[in-house]
Amino acid sequence: MTKIILLLWGSIFTCSWVQAQTDYDVSIAVDTTKMRIGEKIEYLLQVKADSSALVTFSDPPFFAPFEVLEESAIDTLRAESHYLFTKKYALIQFDSGAYWLPPQKVMINGFTKVSDSLLIQVATVPVDTLKQNLFDIKPIVEVEKNYDAITRNIVYGFLIVLLLIGLIYAFFFARKKREERKKKRPPFERAIEELKALESVSPAEQQEFKDYYSRLTDVVRRYLEEEVKISALEITT
Repeated sequence: MTKIILLLWGSIFTCSWVQAQTDYDVSIAVDTTKMRIGEKIEYLLQVKADSSALVTFSDPPFFAPFEVLEESAIDTLRAESHYLFTKKYALIQFDSGAYWLPPQKVMINGFTKVSDSLLIQVATVPVDTLKQNLFDIKPIVEVEKNYDAITRNIVYGFLIVLLLIGLIYAFFFARKKREERKKKRPPFERAIEELKALESVSPAEQQEFKDYYSRLTDVVRRYLEEEVKISALEITT
C-alpha cells in the first residue's frame, strides 16, 4: 500500500514537473534571412514563462561567426496568463556566404532551454564597372598667382615683427629703468653715509687734515650738485 502511495506521488510530481517544463517556450525571430556584407540584422530572443519563473539569458551571448553590435535590456511583458521575456540583438557579418546563427541557451528556474538555429545568407555588394560613366582626364589649369595677397601678407608680417620688437624693447627698457631707480639712493642719504664714514677718521698730521677737509668739501659739493642742482663741483671751497 505504501509503495502504491509513493508511486502515485511520484507520478503526480513527475507530471507536474513535465507540465511546468512544457509551459516554457523559447522562440527566435529575425528581420531578414538575406543580407549584404556590412548590413545589420535584428535578432529577437523571446521566452514564454509564468510570473514566478527566473529567466537568465546567456551573458555574454554567443553568435559566432556574427558580431554583436548592440544588445538591449530584458523587456518583460505580461500576456494573459503568462509573461514574455524579450531580448534584442543587433548582428553584423563582413564575409559573404551562408552562416548558421547558433542556438541560444536560456536558463529558466535552473533548467536550460535551447532555441533553434537559423540559416542566414550573406551576399556581396554587386559592382558593375560597365554601367559606370567614364570621363576623360581633365587638362591642367593654370592658376594665376595673387601677388597682391602675397605682398599684403609680407607687409602685415613685417609690421607684426616690428610691433613685437617694440614691445620687447619697451618691456626690458622699463624694467632696467626701474632697477636703476631702485639702486640709486637719494643725495641726502648718500651724504649722511659719507659723513659718518669721515667721523671714524682722526687726522694727526697737517697732510691728513688737508685730505680730511678735501673729502668733506667733496661730500658737500656733491650733495649741492645733486640736490640743489648747482655746479658746486666746479667752484672753489
